[in-house]
Amino acid sequence: MNGLRGSRGWIGAGLAALLGCGAEPPLLVSTINAAENGFSVTSTLIAGERDAILVDAQFTLSDGARVADWIVQSGKRLKTVFITHGHPDHFFGLAPIVAKFPDAEVLATPAVIEEMRAYAPQALAQWKPVYGADLTDQPIFPKPFSGDSLVLESRRIDLVTLRPAESSHATALWIPSLQTVVAGDAAFNGVHVWLAGVDAERRESWLGNLRTLAALGPRVVIAGHRAPGVGDSATVLDSTARYIRDFSQAVATSRTPDEVIAKVTATHGSRTLPVILDLAARAALGGTVGRPRPAP
Repeated sequence: MNGLRGSRGWIGAGLAALLGCGAEPPLLVSTINAAENGFSVTSTLIAGERDAILVDAQFTLSDGARVADWIVQSGKRLKTVFITHGHPDHFFGLAPIVAKFPDAEVLATPAVIEEMRAYAPQALAQWKPVYGADLTDQPIFPKPFSGDSLVLESRRIDLVTLRPAESSHATALWIPSLQTVVAGDAAFNGVHVWLAGVDAERRESWLGNLRTLAALGPRVVIAGHRAPGVGDSATVLDSTARYIRDFSQAVATSRTPDEVIAKVTATHGSRTLPVILDLAARAALGGTVGRPRPAP
């Protein structure tokens, strides 16, 4: 791996002042992203005065190790790792994090864990030859968590259950005190949206998920994949929805995958990881479209 892109600073103190929070110290949110060969995955640290919650844990072992070191540098005690959905790029990097923070609980919803266990063998077979020793041989699976919220130093973080879309089961996090959504792969920021194997029905369901998150009224939305140099504006919900609609229109009006790629690129060509668009177009018009494949 070329390494993770470091946090661009903490979200929290300034926003808390803007919102008029009281004397209780605000939660702070910081992020770190993989490079393109780690699929630009976002890991998010939600921190209180002492403790922290990590959301999503990267794909490779080297990126997981860098996330662990980043948390150590924050000076916070990692209490929980929460995994938003079952795709391996969000949890195959767990081992070095768990090794450095053995007391941290690794959690996901029961449905997400079921999807993880179903996808992991195929993902290992597909990606282990590519990444070699940098990819785990034995994925760590979370413990099931069925609650509707997490608590960090008396502050509630709501869990938002999403409908089938990019994955069959997924959870977003809503931090009311910061008006911040940690969206997981419901949102892609500056990166082509993973639509390989996501059929028309699921694309419509995905648009519904984006409306659900927008209805919370967030000021900040942290996407599950993010390109370098982009912010965390709530407009990413609209831009993700626009991409999905444009892709659907391109599929409906094209005869070949190359036509789909050309039409989507004409509007969204500045997004990184064009291989994602290539896979999606070929799945839609050149292959089987059905249950989503295990995405990295």
